[in-house]
Amino acid sequence: MIILESNAKVIKILKNIDYIKQNKKGLKDAFNKTESEQLKMINNWNIQLNEVLNQDLKNNKFDQIKLYTQNLEYLKDNIGIEIQQLQIEMKKIENISTQLDNNQKTLNLIDSKIQRSIIEINKEIRKYQQQYYQDYTQSLAMYIPQKGVQKYSDIQNQQKYIDVDKQVNSFIENEEATVMLIQGAAGTGKTMLCHWLIQNLLKTEKYIPIYISLSQTENYLTNLVEESLQNMKINDNEHQQLINLQQQIILIIDGYDEIGCQKNLYNTNKLEQYNCKMIITCRSTYVLNNPTYFKLFTPKNQTQNYCELIIVMFTENQIWEYLQRHINNIKLTKENWNDWQVYKQWIINIPGLIELVQNPFILNMIVEVLPIIVESKQYENINQKLLSLDIYEKFICNWFNNEENKIIVNNNIISIPNILDMFEEVSTKLAIMMFNDGISSIKYDKYRQNKWTKYLDPNDINKSTVLRGVPLQNSNQYYCYIHKTILEYFTMKGGINNILTSNYVDINIKLITDEGLIKFYTEYLQKHPDMNQLLLQIVIQSKTNNDMQVAAANAITILNFANFNFNGMDLSGINIPFANLQSCLMDSVNFSNSNLNNVNFENSWLRNSNFTNSDMSDVIFGEMKYIDAEYDIYCMVANQNMKILVTANEFVDIWHSETQQLKFRIKNHTSTVNALDINSNQNMIATASNQINIFDAETGKTIIELNYEQQRIITIAFSASGRYIASGCEDQCIRIYDLLLKKELIIINEVHSAINKICFSCDEKCIASCGREPDIKIWNLQGQLIHTLTGHTDFVWAVQFSQNSKYLASVDRMGQLIVWDALTFQQVKSVNAHSQQISDVQFSVNGEYLATCSFDTTVKIWNIQNLEVIKKFQGHSSFVRCVQFINETTLVSGGRDNLIKYWDLQYISFKSLSKFQYIDKKYNCLVSNIEETIVASGDDNSTITLWDINSGKSILMLKNEQTETIQAIQFSYDGKYIAGASESQIFVWDIDKKIIKFFKNTQCGVIYAISFNLDNTLIAVGGLNKIVYVYNIVSGLIEITLNGMKTPVYQIQFVKQNEQLVLLVNEMQYQFCFDMKGQLLSKTLNNIRQDPYNIYLDKIQQQAYIYENKSIIMKNYESNKIIWVQGVHSINIHGIQPGNFLSANNLALISQQK
Repeated sequence: MIILESNAKVIKILKNIDYIKQNKKGLKDAFNKTESEQLKMINNWNIQLNEVLNQDLKNNKFDQIKLYTQNLEYLKDNIGIEIQQLQIEMKKIENISTQLDNNQKTLNLIDSKIQRSIIEINKEIRKYQQQYYQDYTQSLAMYIPQKGVQKYSDIQNQQKYIDVDKQVNSFIENEEATVMLIQGAAGTGKTMLCHWLIQNLLKTEKYIPIYISLSQTENYLTNLVEESLQNMKINDNEHQQLINLQQQIILIIDGYDEIGCQKNLYNTNKLEQYNCKMIITCRSTYVLNNPTYFKLFTPKNQTQNYCELIIVMFTENQIWEYLQRHINNIKLTKENWNDWQVYKQWIINIPGLIELVQNPFILNMIVEVLPIIVESKQYENINQKLLSLDIYEKFICNWFNNEENKIIVNNNIISIPNILDMFEEVSTKLAIMMFNDGISSIKYDKYRQNKWTKYLDPNDINKSTVLRGVPLQNSNQYYCYIHKTILEYFTMKGGINNILTSNYVDINIKLITDEGLIKFYTEYLQKHPDMNQLLLQIVIQSKTNNDMQVAAANAITILNFANFNFNGMDLSGINIPFANLQSCLMDSVNFSNSNLNNVNFENSWLRNSNFTNSDMSDVIFGEMKYIDAEYDIYCMVANQNMKILVTANEFVDIWHSETQQLKFRIKNHTSTVNALDINSNQNMIATASNQINIFDAETGKTIIELNYEQQRIITIAFSASGRYIASGCEDQCIRIYDLLLKKELIIINEVHSAINKICFSCDEKCIASCGREPDIKIWNLQGQLIHTLTGHTDFVWAVQFSQNSKYLASVDRMGQLIVWDALTFQQVKSVNAHSQQISDVQFSVNGEYLATCSFDTTVKIWNIQNLEVIKKFQGHSSFVRCVQFINETTLVSGGRDNLIKYWDLQYISFKSLSKFQYIDKKYNCLVSNIEETIVASGDDNSTITLWDINSGKSILMLKNEQTETIQAIQFSYDGKYIAGASESQIFVWDIDKKIIKFFKNTQCGVIYAISFNLDNTLIAVGGLNKIVYVYNIVSGLIEITLNGMKTPVYQIQFVKQNEQLVLLVNEMQYQFCFDMKGQLLSKTLNNIRQDPYNIYLDKIQQQAYIYENKSIIMKNYESNKIIWVQGVHSINIHGIQPGNFLSANNLALISQQK
């Protein structure tokens, strides 16, 4: 290559080689032709010479011949020279060609070495992971393919079950897809799915699979892949080769919910530089309340390349399949437990157990503990159904016993005193410490002494002996519990120990917010109701001890989720900031003089509650619509078209379903009304008491009265067309009356020992009935029994056909819900829906959902396809008798507490129908983070508030001890830090670690601008005094002082220019550029016009944040539509009376009801 580039002549020859060859041949042809012609000419001249005797002419001819001969010799000599030159150049070309061939061989050799290196890297990665998965061989052999739901963020319609493995494989094969999020509840098998995927991908050479446990990764934000490869002994050079590799990498990342940080790992790790796909798992509850959670996983500007799955619980078929595999693959020491059918029978027979084992992790535990539960007859001794807590307790007890036996056998000793207590003590202590540190794994470093060394030192025989009994697993020096729910279980145990010993240290550090942990607490309270008073005592103690705030907030949160009734209590002066009191029963509670900062009262009952002189910063309120009927609601029906709601006791009330106003009351009943129904076609209402009365729904006038010889009528139902009306009476008979012919068609005798409910099918071909027996009976309209449905174990309380005629639902006294196929009358699905008797069941208008209500005071919404609970509503103080869908978005329930409550179903989650937030501050500065998910505001009371952009709700408050105005705030580039400044202080807040650092502001005075450098080691501030100071964040000292500005500084920014870090400073007229030594590099006219006092514009979202006059308004500045408002001009909190929001320009009052 060097020769070719330096010899222009050779290049020219090489480019014209064909031309040279043609010339060579042309010259030869010309020479031969010329020679032949000249010889002929000479021969002719010789003849002429012989003929011509003139000697002069002869001499002249000889001269010409001599001249031609010389020309021919010259031509011949020149051709030889050209040929020689061509031969020389051709040899040079041959030498160059040889050199090029040698270079190509060298390149091929280098490429071969690189290829071998990549193959070795691939082999090393595979070898490492194959060794890692040797421990999972047995569990993976019993892996049951999982089912899931494919969910897109913009679709809310009904979703169908799909095979998870097939969907994941499709994602991997799809060249356009980049990121897949796999959600699931705790214990649904997300980690096992990851292991199964890795094992399958290791069988093919097409991909390089890499498994990453986030809980065991330190630098997950920026060095996720590098750290994982280092564990596999892959160095930096080899890592760089992987970046350039054509073979695709599949990153399977497990446990996003376990890192306690909501960042987009794909973007922060710059995974776009790899030829890779990312599959990441997360608990659904971790992202459920974030409506834009998909932004945490979507690659930059590539939403179309993102997809997600939600793993669902096991179906019954999956449960039985798992048991078959498991029992056949393990050796059970218990007699009579070697047949999976034995397990199946006990799971079906023990109340509540089949619902629990739909969770794969609990199902795995039940194989071990079910024989123990049966032998101990625990299921016979409990008044309620078996709880998940019962299974965890048996599992841990069995674990401890097994580990004790192993230690005894291995060490050939008789026993170790108190070893079981030590197992539990260390398990509990480690869990509490991990919970309070916000981690789910511990990295042990033998060269570094820390708080974990006390428990984890493997070189200490006593510590290592106890550690064997703790249900931990160790991988790459990381210790973590065998399942996150085990960590939550022992965290709960530690908290309970705190409460029982009145030592509240461990529960007074961190707020309890995890759904799984709260569930363990509430189940413990369910088994030990005396704990309620101990928790309440912690709340009361916070009145006189401000240091008990976190413990008190945790205690009252747990009580709320355990359905504790606070009605009428004196809670004045309590300190419970950030407590979760959603859907809490708190009528007539005295909250005066309390610290209720950031308490969530959404959907709580707070009638006549007193909030006088309470600190209510960022409190969330929500009040549900309700009707106080002033009597026990015996029965209720609703009609969407007529917009009426009908309730009854000894009389019948007709309400307007939307305004909740009473239209009229019907009083002409001589006994209690037991049942109601509406015929919308003829606007008729039917009531059942000691007779049947049919009224006009508009006027209340009686149309028909039917008497059945003083028989008490229990239930009543119109047919779909309204032609027939059926009734069930105390005499065990069903009577069908034809309203068109005005005569009784048939009497069906001895239907049940006592009839509870009847209903028509939508096609009017049959009637379903239930009574005080487990069977359901299906009759045709001729009175013939055509089906008997068995499946319930106790009295069936209600039956209902769906409006699309596909299903029949039934509920019983034990809390069981069964869905039947309305064509074949085969059982489709069964679930233990409530802890007590279910009193009513209703299908939604569109037939997609079921609603149930119960004596346990709750109302639940169910997905008809899988009978999974979608939402649980709490709010009644006594048992609920009836439930009705008003329309597709609203549900009502009525019960013994005299109340009819409205529930919002618009997003299949309970949202308050009216709420407001209380804010009484002036906002001086505002900024959003780079990802545009959070807005930070600074007010005149030394407080920085972080707001969720989508909802407008505050998510964090940072308060300075000095009562001063916050003048400037700014996020760091990575979003981990936020800085603020007042006249006396500058402070930096670590959002993740909740650590704050203060610097004294002795130089700057009034600050308008603040900025972090790229690695968060420096912070620059500037303002009214026209000088910029650069602080070292660690030392707090000023490192650089920048002068030269003529007007106040309004904007500062660290940027890279030509690989050099510089600082851009904007004042009103010029932009100054300084290097990091304080030298001025340039000064240019400033074209940026920015008003720091009035508005912050987000051009990407086309939204504006206006912040003055005690308000923040988020609005779309193209449509001028207000999206949300924060800030209150005047408000009366007492009694939860709504106030009005004041717009930023002070011209418009915006009602919170709107």
